[in-house]
Amino acid sequence: MRVARMAGCSIGGLALALVGGIARSTDGGTSWHSMRRTSMGFRSLLVDRRDPNRLYAGIEQSGLWTSGNGDTTWVKLSKFPADPVMLVQSADEPSVLYVGTTGEGAWKVALPW
Repeated sequence: MRVARMAGCSIGGLALALVGGIARSTDGGTSWHSMRRTSMGFRSLLVDRRDPNRLYAGIEQSGLWTSGNGDTTWVKLSKFPADPVMLVQSADEPSVLYVGTTGEGAWKVALPW
């Protein structure tokens, strides 16, 4: 298993963006279960600290995606650069996401939820 990115959640869940999918742990990393197998290239992953079922993923050459149901379905967020490599949720404003990209700068995004 080769890890691409790791995301944490203050509510007790952890998620890993793996080369070829996503895995999640609910016991602090002692055990992991595969959530999704995919050929999409995960570049970044974030678990929303307000809702552990809300995930954000930067997909190589595909932009920023979100899942509100713990990885069952994904929706592409429009108007984002092709390669988000770092995702950070604001500590002061949890409805704000900072997106770092390869070659297209950093973006401040107000989330709709």
